[in-house]
Amino acid sequence: MARKIKTLGLTLIAVFALGALTASAASAVPQFTSEVEPTTIVGGQAKAHEFKITGLSVTCKVINFFGIMPKKTETGWGIAPEYETCTATQGVFSVNAKFTGFNAEAKCSYAFYANETVDLLCNAGSEVTIDAGPCIVHIPEQKGLGKVTYTNEKDGGGNHTGTINASINITGIKGTHTDGLGCPFEGSGAFNNGTLTGETTYYGEDSGGKKTKITYDA
Repeated sequence: MARKIKTLGLTLIAVFALGALTASAASAVPQFTSEVEPTTIVGGQAKAHEFKITGLSVTCKVINFFGIMPKKTETGWGIAPEYETCTATQGVFSVNAKFTGFNAEAKCSYAFYANETVDLLCNAGSEVTIDAGPCIVHIPEQKGLGKVTYTNEKDGGGNHTGTINASINITGIKGTHTDGLGCPFEGSGAFNNGTLTGETTYYGEDSGGKKTKITYDA
């Protein structure tokens, strides 16, 4: 029950991105399809996600993704992530890290498009923050990032399993960082060369929580 309540909250956060998805990707040929509508999109990291921002590497042991696919065919997903047990490292420097901004108060979420681009969408005045002890990273809303490559996963017999693998190689992330005593950034300032790499496996669930097949159509 706790997971169901948490999932509902996160998917509601992701819904606000759907208007932008329709407007930005309406002319795109690639699309996602599902057997049912609506479909809850659930994802987890298949290969560790790594943020690299001004030399600082941030990884998390657990990352969950939740979104909503209102119709059987969509050109994108609004996805709310949940980052847990994160660590920031720079050389011998290593501290616990925490993501804020992807929550009900701040309302930031990703918009993943089938045409391989990504937006970070936030309500006015909101941003994503990575708190890494003496190093604080601020990431505002930004659009047109990329890219993410999608593949329909197959079993040993070559049959589509109903899940989608997303290979992430996002560059050009912009933001600012605030450095406290002991932070290795060597001075606060702006950056425009942040990256995010990793892999995510997504599957679908119907309104009753039963797994349903989702497909990427290029």
